[in-house]
Amino acid sequence: MRLFPILRNVDKFRTVFDFGGRDVAHWFPGHMAKGLKQMKASLKSVDCVKILKKLARDGVKNVLFTDCLKQIDSSIKKLVPMVLEILENKPRYNRDENIDYCMMVIGVPNVGKSSLINALRRTNMKKGRASRVGGEPGITKAVLTKIQVNERPKMFLLDTPGVLPPKIESVETGMKLALCGTILDHLVGEDIIADYLLYSLNRLRKFSYVEKYELLEPSDDIQHVLKRIAVKLGKTQRVTALTGVELSLLLRRKADAYHLSAVNATAAPAAAALATLTGDVRPATLKRERVPPTGPPARYVPAVELREGDPREEPREPPRPPFDRAGSNMKAESRRQVQHVAITWFIPELCRKRNAALLLKPCRAAPALLSAGRLYSSGGQYEFIIVEKRGEKNNVGFIQLNRPKALNALCDGLMKEVGHALDDFEVDAGVGAIVITGSDRAFAAGADIKEMQNRTFQECYGGNFLAHWNRVSTVKKPVIAAVNGFALGGGCELAMMCDIIYAGEKAQFGQPEILLGTIPGAGGTQRLTRAVGKSLAMELVLTGDKINAQEAKQSGLVSKVYPVDQLVSEAVKCGEKIASNSKLVSAMAKEAVNAAFELTLAEGTRLEKRLFHATFATDDRKEGMTAFVEKRKASFQDK
Repeated sequence: MRLFPILRNVDKFRTVFDFGGRDVAHWFPGHMAKGLKQMKASLKSVDCVKILKKLARDGVKNVLFTDCLKQIDSSIKKLVPMVLEILENKPRYNRDENIDYCMMVIGVPNVGKSSLINALRRTNMKKGRASRVGGEPGITKAVLTKIQVNERPKMFLLDTPGVLPPKIESVETGMKLALCGTILDHLVGEDIIADYLLYSLNRLRKFSYVEKYELLEPSDDIQHVLKRIAVKLGKTQRVTALTGVELSLLLRRKADAYHLSAVNATAAPAAAALATLTGDVRPATLKRERVPPTGPPARYVPAVELREGDPREEPREPPRPPFDRAGSNMKAESRRQVQHVAITWFIPELCRKRNAALLLKPCRAAPALLSAGRLYSSGGQYEFIIVEKRGEKNNVGFIQLNRPKALNALCDGLMKEVGHALDDFEVDAGVGAIVITGSDRAFAAGADIKEMQNRTFQECYGGNFLAHWNRVSTVKKPVIAAVNGFALGGGCELAMMCDIIYAGEKAQFGQPEILLGTIPGAGGTQRLTRAVGKSLAMELVLTGDKINAQEAKQSGLVSKVYPVDQLVSEAVKCGEKIASNSKLVSAMAKEAVNAAFELTLAEGTRLEKRLFHATFATDDRKEGMTAFVEKRKASFQDK
């Protein structure tokens, strides 16, 4: 207990937070405005709207409490009968739809709309398994129609983007929403989020971070705290200090660079320290905070307990939902429909209550979040990819390419972000395998041609263009590619850099660079030939033709083919199986198999034997053989 040092200096801490004149209008993502228009247009075909939140039961009817991460949830089974009863016994807006009930799923960002749809498909149609679909605000960026969730009777859902009101009442309200994960980190700024988090911790007298990060005493200096976190993580680097104009120019070009102090001082990489602080501490920060009802926390579960005499106890009127304004110019029946949506979305009756339970109880919240946090949140750290951990034990690293408008074309920035994410997973002792995937439409449709179009030979050769793309193939942990849709050019090369390729039924592979007047440049001619043989490789490279998933499997390029909606979950399942083994021995096995492409048979078997002998120096080899003899499951310690 460090009670005395803590009490000694807290009176000197800030009592008011300086937001630096930030404008919350810039925190409203563009896709949300587009999503609002799409939802208004979709109202014409909507039969009813369903609530997806864990709501307080104060006078609200037809509310189900669900957990989309459970493989079997009894509440999910009750949803279809409840909807049928509502549709059959109450007035309907779309009477021409007699069989295929069409309901819209709406809500704030990252509340679990897509996860609930998956839960319904899993329960009613036996498709897929329990999983968190998005995990980040803004994953669903467009209205997705005709998603079947039940067979008898046929029932379809419209999945919609998460939307917040475009007008947030104050900068502090927006900051609290950012702490809850409802607003994308990079729109607000990771640095100010971390600083506000530290300010909130100190103001609420929550000093667990002091011992957690081995500080001598509480601190009101975010740079000092981040530096200590980086030292504890071992993610520091020796850098040279710059001053004056040089420092100003450097920071302007690279705002997320290292924290510069004295000459040859230890510098803390901002991304790692920020992610750790917000991941470990952010959920607990809001334990006693009341988030105003502009939008709910999407990822965390604050208890919303208010202390007696807290001035924040006075309830605020909820904001007018965008739909309510939109409905004012519609004819009577449409306006009635819009009001129904607004009430379902915000539930003003609950918003006026002291604890605002509607806004603070996500349906998929899990206690593990309080300790696991958001170390791999992609909200602010990454622009082109989504990064998280999956699996029942969070032991599978997950990277999703996220450039949907460009069919996940591989630009230089995207590949650098993939490399950074792989670096993080490489040093994470809890991760035993990594899955890389894209979207249902495209794993990656190739390199970004617009980015390469005007490059010269001098730029490519002198700058060693594409050199860092090879990072995927140098990761020691097993990497699985889950390929749906197009994997062409650089996308096919990226998949081949992985150790295992799983494909969706509609996947297509090819190396069409010849049609652009060039050749593969990231290993396509070499890895494809080793995977499928010279003849087929020559045909694909020289003609630019594509092969489908089954042809790729028959040729040896792909390991297994799955239905599109099961592909990612099966890849994660494979990753979990790999991660359950010794990570140390898995790395040795991967090295031995990859050596087969580089060495002669004699050299390869010699390397294999040396690695085999090396396993006898590990505790995991001893544990594995002992467990086999004792007929029990091995418990590997990765050493």
